[in-house]
Amino acid sequence: MITCNKSGCITAHNNDNGYCSEHQAYYQEQVKERNKRYNDNRPARHQFYFTNTWKRMRKQYISEHPLCCRCEELGLVILATLVDHIVEIEDNPELKDDYFNLQSMCHACHNIKTGETARERKKNAVLKGIGRDINSGW
Repeated sequence: MITCNKSGCITAHNNDNGYCSEHQAYYQEQVKERNKRYNDNRPARHQFYFTNTWKRMRKQYISEHPLCCRCEELGLVILATLVDHIVEIEDNPELKDDYFNLQSMCHACHNIKTGETARERKKNAVLKGIGRDINSGW
């Protein structure tokens, strides 16, 4: 058994979330506040994924393209679990509804693609001087 994570509480417990029975409500409130902050700070482009337009488009696309496109290129037959924007909404918001900007992917391939995109975005930011004119000197 371990002690409660609530500051000042020394009650022993064996709850997975780290809080004793007396402080479960406190823990739930902390989670609720953290989730609210996350959602409030989340860019508007992510709200698109909660629209009926996206849900219908995703459902139709994955039913027509049920296999992961990257796995297929490797000769593997793996069911897709999600639909990905080839050109991310962040890079071109006008393509978010474009059916031809979509691809079906398995979770593993999507994680790889997301990592590649993040590295490329970071590299480009460094090359651009993170918004500074790199010719103006430091």
